[in-house]
Order: sequence, then C-alpha cells, then structure tokens
Amino acid sequence: MRCGIPCLNSEYHIYPNVVMMSPELKSGGESHARSSAHGNPRCCKFIPVHSRCAGFSKPGILFKDITPLLACPSGLSMAVEYLTQPYRRSNIDLVVGAESRGFIFGTAVARNLSAGFVPIRKPGKLPGKTMKVEYELEYGKDSLEIISDAIHRKSRILMIDDLLATGGTMQACCDLVEEFDCSIVGVAFLIELEFLKGRDKLGQYPIHSVMRF
Repeated sequence: MRCGIPCLNSEYHIYPNVVMMSPELKSGGESHARSSAHGNPRCCKFIPVHSRCAGFSKPGILFKDITPLLACPSGLSMAVEYLTQPYRRSNIDLVVGAESRGFIFGTAVARNLSAGFVPIRKPGKLPGKTMKVEYELEYGKDSLEIISDAIHRKSRILMIDDLLATGGTMQACCDLVEEFDCSIVGVAFLIELEFLKGRDKLGQYPIHSVMRF
C-alpha cells in the first residue's frame, strides 16, 4: 500500500514503511515548492517510518510501532517539521497532547511554534484539581484528565497525537479542552489509518495527518 505526505512541497519519496530523504532535508535545509507529493528522485537516505507488531497490544491488532522513526535523528526532525508547518502562522497559544506519544510530538511542535504545552493524562497522574472525561473504546471504557486551570479562556489550541485510528481518544481530548471556552484551531497526527474512519468523529475540526495508510 502506498501512502503520501500531502501538506508540504519538499523533495522526498514515501513508501509503506520508509521515507527517502533528499540531501536538502537531511542537512536541515528546506526545499521550496520544487516538487509535488510524488517527490524528486534525488534522495539520499531511507528512514524507517514504523515496524509492524502483530498481536500487540491485543490479539488481532497490527500495531504500527514508530520507535524506529523516533530513533532516527533526520526522521524525527522531519516528522516534527511536517506536523508543525501548517500552523506556523496560526498564532497557537498552547499545544495539547495526550499520554503518552502525544507528549513526544506535542512538546516538540510547541517549541517550534513558540507555544506552551498542556498534557492530558490517565487518571491519578496529574496534581491538584483536575477535569475528567470518560470515553468508549473498542474493548471497553477509558478516561482522561486535564488540570482544571491549565488553559485560559479564548486560547488558540492545537491538538497533537501520533495516530488517528478510530478517533475516540482524540474526541475525548477535544471534549475536555472545549470545557475551557477556547478555540481548537486544528488537530494533527503523524499517522492516520483511513480505513478506520476516525475523521468522522472529529468532523468539526480541521485535521492534518502527515501520513495516511
């Protein structure tokens, strides 16, 4: 299956489990609008996007493990840049990410945008007074919490996570954030599994996904 990175005009190819980077991206520079999403054949390095782990974390699940990407300096840098780029002129006040991989990309994107970061965590992991939301999973229920004074009214918020699957977790995160009378400017993911139709639960928000499978 082939997937694409639809948002930026940079020199790259992307295939099911690898990204080939151009010399310009590898050296940290930007390629400006010289190629389409199909990329340019001048590429210098393969970067593993993920490995596939059958039966993790439950039988029947084919888990996409992004740790190979995180371990590759150029790959991690490129992933964070692709998550950041659509929002550089959006005047984001806070990036919000859910435990735990949302922390990895959320803090990096917040730094790029000169914004703050707010974590959403499992129950009992945050100090002080918190707000809680329960949500349905394919195999039961779960809940998430946020510190009750973490976000000021009218703040402009970017929601970040590594994966959009069924959309339940991000929907719950957005429900929590909406309690603060703020504006969710966008919802961004590194990977989207399109066949699970998670976008349907987040239809009221602009969605950006770097890679789609």
